[in-house]
Amino acid sequence: MPLGVLVAVALSFALAALTLKMRGIYLALTTWAFAEISRLLISALYEITRGDFLQTPTLFGLRSLIPYYYLFLGSATATGVFIYWLSRSKAGYFIWSVGQDPLLSSVIGVNVYRWRVVGTVVSGLMAGVAGVLFGHYVGVLAPSILGVSGNGHDNHDDNSRRLRDPKGG
Repeated sequence: MPLGVLVAVALSFALAALTLKMRGIYLALTTWAFAEISRLLISALYEITRGDFLQTPTLFGLRSLIPYYYLFLGSATATGVFIYWLSRSKAGYFIWSVGQDPLLSSVIGVNVYRWRVVGTVVSGLMAGVAGVLFGHYVGVLAPSILGVSGNGHDNHDDNSRRLRDPKGG
């Protein structure tokens, strides 16, 4: 489990370090290309990744939902406490100011690039924790779980459109 979170944090740091100095269409194209290359590598390197359909063991080995309820309740509470603490900290104020007005933040001496990377890594950390918990709850890690398979064009329900539209497809 911690390995999945560490991989998410490392990938979010790498992506942020490479792309957050870009603006506009270059940022959008680079992040889209990173997502597509990652998806293709996961599918192509079957010996290492086991493809894009990875079975994971359940956390409790039980089919009862009560332990998962308390685990998710605890993780949601911990996430809320973390976000509350972060939003009241000096780092949280820097992240917030960079998100509101990067030019003004740079004028008052905030390192905009650094705090954008920190914000991206924090969001990658939370997404990694949520993904690890969800994957072990469902028992499978695959794009088709969320209604998207491959490029998302073969499944035309509302969820597929919502997930596909920001990608431009």
